[in-house]
Amino acid sequence: MATSTTIFILGILVIGIWIFIEIKRLKHKMLAIFLIGLILFTYISFTVTMRKQDLDLKTIPGMISAGKLYFVWLGGIFTNAKSITLYVAKHNWSEQKEITVTDPPEKTETENETIIEENEEETIEENTSQTELTEITETISKKDFIWNKL
Repeated sequence: MATSTTIFILGILVIGIWIFIEIKRLKHKMLAIFLIGLILFTYISFTVTMRKQDLDLKTIPGMISAGKLYFVWLGGIFTNAKSITLYVAKHNWSEQKEITVTDPPEKTETENETIIEENEEETIEENTSQTELTEITETISKKDFIWNKL
């Protein structure tokens, strides 16, 4: 009994130490991923911002003006994000009207059959003569008879 408890406690300690080390490693990985993302964002945004500008980045005044232009652009992003956030925060979300979609009331089978029969009769009356009407009625009766037997 004492050995199984000792083994259980040692197992918990080993798993705890392993998790602690993995968390530290994960923190370092997350920091590395964040720095790589920050570097890529800076490079891509700088090149996009400077694409149509006629700046000489080989001279000190050109680099200073490019830096100023980039930080003005970056400040514009934060200003836009701030104004969007304020707009969303000031929006009264509680007064939004809920749109409920309701299904039309379902018709019973007898109502559906009546509608189908009425449509068939109207179509038949419009398109056929009296002799054809009797033939079609007999055919429908035979189909109904066969259908009822199934």
